[in-house]
Amino acid sequence: MGTPRRNDGVLPWVMLATPVLILFGLIWWLANWPLRRRTPLTPGTYWLLSAAATALPTFTLVMISAGN
Repeated sequence: MGTPRRNDGVLPWVMLATPVLILFGLIWWLANWPLRRRTPLTPGTYWLLSAAATALPTFTLVMISAGN
């Protein structure tokens, strides 16, 4: 008989990441809401560009690390 191993899977990560991502999304939306009203862009274009600008650093790091 081997020793029992503890494997919680991804549940702890989900439990930690969900509140953090919700908080980040709320802060992101609250920061962008007043800026959206002052820009001449359409709402769809503004939110798409804003989301892309937020994701760009992470996407860049993922692409750099995938190349190594």
